[in-house]
Amino acid sequence: MSTTHRTEPLGFRKLLVFFLPLGASASLVMISHIIINSTLARSSQPELLVASYSVAMSLMSLGERPTTLLRQTCTRLGRDRLSFKAMSTVAVYLFAFLLVFGLTISYTPLGKMLFLHVFCIVC
Repeated sequence: MSTTHRTEPLGFRKLLVFFLPLGASASLVMISHIIINSTLARSSQPELLVASYSVAMSLMSLGERPTTLLRQTCTRLGRDRLSFKAMSTVAVYLFAFLLVFGLTISYTPLGKMLFLHVFCIVC
């Protein structure tokens, strides 16, 4: 049982239709940060709000980077049920760690110490 695949050459139009939404999405992400920062800068305490937003974005990046890498790893290594189960286990541990980390920062004195001594934020 052989299957033959016809490969058609990729034209400029097909590539444009594929990559244009990707480029627009990346541009919207960059523009949204500009809009948010300009809105915060017009508030009554612009320095405090822009600095707080920067710290929040830094903390968000701590959780976002591993999950982005996990997505790429799953795409590459998820070949069969066994590898999918292994990647699912890694994902559960990663998400549990991120949840505990976030709760620790939010609801314990360790979070206040992190902001005071690591981020050097004065209350």
